Amino acid sequence: MNIYIKGVDLKTFTIRRLRKLSLFNKLFPLGTGGSPEYSFRVWAKHLSKLRNNGVTEVPEVVAELGPGSSLGAGIAALLSGSKSYYALDVQNYISKDELLRDFDAIVKIFKERQITGEIFPSDLLPDAQLEISLNEDRIASIRKDIEENGANGKYIKYFAPWNDDKLVKYNTVDFIFSQCVLEHVDGLEDCYTSMNKWMKKDGYTSHLVDFQCHAFTEKWNGHWAFSEKQWMFVKGSNSWAINRMPASKHIEFINKANFSTIEFFRRKEKIELGISRTMLDKEFSYLTDEDLETTFIDILLKK
Repeated sequence: MNIYIKGVDLKTFTIRRLRKLSLFNKLFPLGTGGSPEYSFRVWAKHLSKLRNNGVTEVPEVVAELGPGSSLGAGIAALLSGSKSYYALDVQNYISKDELLRDFDAIVKIFKERQITGEIFPSDLLPDAQLEISLNEDRIASIRKDIEENGANGKYIKYFAPWNDDKLVKYNTVDFIFSQCVLEHVDGLEDCYTSMNKWMKKDGYTSHLVDFQCHAFTEKWNGHWAFSEKQWMFVKGSNSWAINRMPASKHIEFINKANFSTIEFFRRKEKIELGISRTMLDKEFSYLTDEDLETTFIDILLKK
């Protein structure tokens, strides 16, 4: 038993086992989304990466991977001028009532041009653009569509569970984004391949990926110290774990999917604050020194 428990965060270890109880999942559901302001910031962050690379128009067809219980970033995309938004997740977390509350709250952010503690990004979302995208008839049309169809109407298409890349028509999406999601995707190589299939030629995809242990272990990169058998025991439940793929694997899958890398930024942690190379399980002996230091990557790719 000690071989499995050493280095494991016991709070997370316990919670993962409680996930097997339906009552616990009802009280503490997975897939919890952020606040409307957080959702707006997520969308603005990814949109700004396009703008900084010369894309001046708001993408017409937008897709998001792993939005959780809030489709707020997609709503922000629609209110910025996108014509349709696809959301793909492993489980259905969406409530129509919450979706309408998020919609109204994000409409308010756009109309008042106010975000707590920040200046509204008018350079990214200029008044002339918003005058069109926030037309009262358009806002009413989107809201009515949500009232009548929830997350599966004219403007929003929600695919959960997503287990077939043919759910989204190939060569139709202008922009795909995700925020700390790809570290949870088990079929990561297939995911990159699917994104490339969905995207139009010259389309873009933007992702922030978190390589930290997500509180599974005491050290930020301690999840690489376990064999697959040990890891199955540590994570306790099959739901919503991390895939343990390092940054170098993302680079490999990006290249295999024939993407062009426009931006690739790393955030690093001092190597002495994590586990050392000698502590890696043999399954992860291939990790580079940069992998051992990389906590996040922020990427923008083009088809």
